[in-house]
Amino acid sequence: GTMNIKLDEKFNVLDEVVINAKKSENVKSAISGVTSIDIEGIKNIPLVLGERDIFKVATILPGVKQTGEGSAGYNVRGGKEDQNLILLDNALIYNPAHFFGFFSSVSPYTTKKANIYKGSIPAEFGGRLSSVFDVTSKNGNPTKFSGEGGIGPVTSNLALSTPIIKDKSSILVGGRATYSGWILRSLKEESLKNSEASFYDGIVKYNHKFNAKNNFESTFYYSHDAFSISSDSLYKYSNRLVSLKYEHTFNDKHKGALLFTNSEYKFFIDYQGNNILTAFDFGYKINESNVMAKMNYTLNDKHKINYGISSKVYGVNPGFLDPKSNDSQIVPVNINKERGIESAAYISDSYKISQKLLIDFGFRYSTFSALGASSQRIYQEGVPLNEGTVTEIKEF
Repeated sequence: GTMNIKLDEKFNVLDEVVINAKKSENVKSAISGVTSIDIEGIKNIPLVLGERDIFKVATILPGVKQTGEGSAGYNVRGGKEDQNLILLDNALIYNPAHFFGFFSSVSPYTTKKANIYKGSIPAEFGGRLSSVFDVTSKNGNPTKFSGEGGIGPVTSNLALSTPIIKDKSSILVGGRATYSGWILRSLKEESLKNSEASFYDGIVKYNHKFNAKNNFESTFYYSHDAFSISSDSLYKYSNRLVSLKYEHTFNDKHKGALLFTNSEYKFFIDYQGNNILTAFDFGYKINESNVMAKMNYTLNDKHKINYGISSKVYGVNPGFLDPKSNDSQIVPVNINKERGIESAAYISDSYKISQKLLIDFGFRYSTFSALGASSQRIYQEGVPLNEGTVTEIKEF
């Protein structure tokens, strides 16, 4: 066949482009490689399906590279993606992505600021080698009711805040959900009607200002994904975190914060198979609770000292495999739970030697211990590791 297409040329005159750089700030700080992402500014960046995405914006920064299309991770200066520490209000997020990595699990409608450390990492952070992505959520409006929302082709967002005690306390509630599952079920293609691709996340933050020296913040966050890439398997995973923070100002030079956080990540597969004899449930989860004390002390105009301690308890369920029928061909597997404790202490000093020279140096000491009973298999040397080459099982 023949198709004739007519093209008309049109010229558009663009407005001037003004680039603002923080030239002076780049040389006033000794912590290199830290970038603050302008949350309001990313509204003007075109992204996939009209959804604002903090982590996608981060991948355009120098030294940060996306691991691949449809992938949730990112590499910072050659480091592995699992060596990036991602924090929301000081609590850890294990999986920061929705929908195969096309959307981040942190809504920009409820985010106040985001700092990414991709050069030197301050001593207060630990547990990862490549970078720190420190996200802080918004506080509610303490004076009046306010809100913000958006409707897109795949997702909808809504964030509302209201004062509890005027000028003292407020609460912020935000949520996001997708209707991609409804869209798939509405299509005429029969093979897609049984598909599943949905996610949602929500956050509730309460803050209370007792007086000029005491302040309290609490955050609860939850996200959930469910998707089916074949007709016989349903994949699910979720993030949940709780963060409590109490800040106290001792005097003009000394202030600190006491924090408690809890994070949990779950992954689950519901496999139906061809029949009930091959159907099974598979899953694993990790849970951690952390207590921290962070202190800031301004010794004088030349020394600003940060110090603190933290202790974190891990609870790991490495995995389970449960058949759906008593007559199943699947052999059930349940790996024993593991527990561990990780503690750390740190101190750092920002030392202003002169108007032209600043040094930031710090020290962090970390220790890890396994908790509870455990067994360790000893294998024959130089042969494959399997059930037949076990020589001894040591109990601890």
